[in-house]
Amino acid sequence: MGKQGLHKPTRLTPREEEISLLVLKGLGNKEIAEKLIISRRSVEGHLNTIYAKFGVRTRLELLAIAVVELRPLSIILEELQNY
Repeated sequence: MGKQGLHKPTRLTPREEEISLLVLKGLGNKEIAEKLIISRRSVEGHLNTIYAKFGVRTRLELLAIAVVELRPLSIILEELQNY
């Protein structure tokens, strides 16, 4: 009975990846919406889907998953610099 979502492979859509990287960069929903030219509600919907896929509930938990389970921190930091 482990935590849901932590150990199964998770695939994000290109938009979900883009939003995830912006979240990890520290942008809020409003800033993400403005940057991607979408509504804040769309950002919230994408985040809910991302959280469900990883079995998390907060940005901090998403960061922990990204650092520990998905990619080395150096790769994440390199991707964040490109945004």
